[in-house]
Amino acid sequence: MVNTLLLILYALIGVVMAIAGIEAFRAKDNPARIGTGLFWEIMAVIFAFGTLMPAMVVGVLVVIIGILALFKQIQIGKIKPVDGAHAATAAKRLGGWVFVPSVVLAVVSIGVAQFTKLGGQVGIGIGAAVSLIVAIIMTKAPGKMVYNDTQRMVRSVGAAGILP
Repeated sequence: MVNTLLLILYALIGVVMAIAGIEAFRAKDNPARIGTGLFWEIMAVIFAFGTLMPAMVVGVLVVIIGILALFKQIQIGKIKPVDGAHAATAAKRLGGWVFVPSVVLAVVSIGVAQFTKLGGQVGIGIGAAVSLIVAIIMTKAPGKMVYNDTQRMVRSVGAAGILP
């Protein structure tokens, strides 16, 4: 059960990374868009299918990512900025309640880890999903905004947050 849930969570992360790769390939203003897109697509494959692939294949993919980074072929590029008007309106309306999704993530993660046999990794995944839903409900963010903000956050982390 735990392994199945982890595989589902890693597959979902892989989907988010694959979408980041597609967006990176589409970014005509990024001179390193091919390398950046390859980085995200390779990461997507590793996250979504890594347990199904031989370790040697995963290792080669990681080396390719390292080579892309070495030759500075991974760049964030221009990312759509946060919708300032919506953010300001939501922040003003929510006040201190804006931190509720963060607290929900922590409480759900700890609760799942401590009171079930699912463990901490699954707890964080479930907590992240629940907190995302809470944030969407609280902010009344439209789907396109959620999509853009997810891409902004994932691509902002980039290689620096993933590679050693």
